[in-house]
Amino acid sequence: MQLLRASEKAISCSISGKIVTLGTSTPLTAASTVVISYTRGSGAANTKITSTADIEALNFAALIVSNNIKPDVTTIIATGKNTIEITYDVALKTSNTVSKTSYSIIIGSTAAAQPSTVALSSNKVTLTTASDMTGASTIKVAYTKSNTASENVQNGGGTATADSFLNTAHTVQNKIIPQIISGGIKAIAENTIEIEYDTNLAASAANTGKSQWTFKINGGSAEAAAGASVSNTKVTLTTTTAMVRNL
Repeated sequence: MQLLRASEKAISCSISGKIVTLGTSTPLTAASTVVISYTRGSGAANTKITSTADIEALNFAALIVSNNIKPDVTTIIATGKNTIEITYDVALKTSNTVSKTSYSIIIGSTAAAQPSTVALSSNKVTLTTASDMTGASTIKVAYTKSNTASENVQNGGGTATADSFLNTAHTVQNKIIPQIISGGIKAIAENTIEIEYDTNLAASAANTGKSQWTFKINGGSAEAAAGASVSNTKVTLTTTTAMVRNL
């Protein structure tokens, strides 16, 4: 038999009752499209498919293989303060209605909670959280499939259902944009401004480009920072022009 991907040969073949099971050298996913052909051999009996009555099966070419491989999670990413995206390796059946009770979300040390909404589009499940997340949040997500097919995450054809997963099965990547906290911009000395964000910052974020920061002091011309440094959640800027306290 051949799996038609540049005429790739099956690497194994076994028979049980009416079923022939083939092994592939190329791993298959839920997104794989496969066609198959069969050409019986002309030699020994083990080079062809025969019935128990020793009747040989006919050759066939380029038959489409139904893909019943379960969708698999590739990434889970927190993309905004209330948004988590679960990406699968195949387009999903977006007409399904996946219940929010199927998901459990833990943000930091808070108790597990259901999302406010669940939406399916293309190959993604998008969860809306009731509680806000920040760039510093640690997040865990669990999924429990339903006994009702139309309430599950399935491949586009609805022939395969994604497995449940525990909140320890996948690392949730936190890609939430750092935000300046309320009241987080302060002049702390006559030549020093401090800006505090809601998450730790990369140490090189400001050091490599102090000119990215500009400000006007007392209505003067815009000037670039004379210096910039990062420590944990804070950016510290040095001004050329001295600032004075408003009395």
